[in-house]
Amino acid sequence: MTTRNVTSIALRFYLLGYGGSVLPRTARTILLRSQWHRAWLAGHIGSYAEGRRKCGVLDRQGHRYRKGPTCMPVSLAKFVHHMLHPFSEA
Repeated sequence: MTTRNVTSIALRFYLLGYGGSVLPRTARTILLRSQWHRAWLAGHIGSYAEGRRKCGVLDRQGHRYRKGPTCMPVSLAKFVHHMLHPFSEA
């Protein structure tokens, strides 16, 4: 992976979605049909690609339930933290 890909905003949105974070409805409306929204959505539903093969939620080792009361929109502070530090645990 190149440095450019690691620091791209689209990758940060993908990691935010893959971590199970839900964007607030207003943010999703603003980002609608953009590359960043598509990256978040692909991460949220758990799809990714390995080489030319596309993989999905069922191909992952772990499973995270992505609906229900535990899946609340992230706060603005958490959103900013994820955008600035995409690989941190917090």
